[in-house]
Amino acid sequence: MLTTFVVKSNLSENTPADQRISDKDLLSNVNTFFFAGSDTTSLALTWIIYLLSMYPSLQDRLRAEIRAFNATHPKLPAFSEKGGWDEVWSALDELPYLNNVIREALRLIPPVHSSIRVAMHDDEIPTSEAIRMRDGSVRYGVKIRKGQFVHIPVESMNTDKGVWGEDAWAFK
Repeated sequence: MLTTFVVKSNLSENTPADQRISDKDLLSNVNTFFFAGSDTTSLALTWIIYLLSMYPSLQDRLRAEIRAFNATHPKLPAFSEKGGWDEVWSALDELPYLNNVIREALRLIPPVHSSIRVAMHDDEIPTSEAIRMRDGSVRYGVKIRKGQFVHIPVESMNTDKGVWGEDAWAFK
């Protein structure tokens, strides 16, 4: 679906030429689009269900919120009906506990644990703490060169006790 949107955007007369993705770049990312849209969704849902099964009180609270929502929104279109999805998605935004459960599960067990990017130009990645170099100097960033791979450890950032506290590994 995302690939379809990108292709349509590229073909649109409203999209400036410098905002379009080249066919070569689009083709090189097709596998990422497919992976990002299938395995990640099923993994996220599986972990959310597992985490809720481990915390029955949180499951009960979520169930109560959904039941209250259903009672106050009887006119929303059924999921089997065509159309009306904007109305459904807007209404689901009214479920703060559901949103919190999903965000917390994704923080704790992200479907994509890490990612690798390639630097497009020389740059410096800022750090929150000083880095003492071997020569004794101190820096507040890591220099990277064009073409260098950069590993982004999503899972470890999401469970860093320095950011999230001593209970960073707890499902809250």
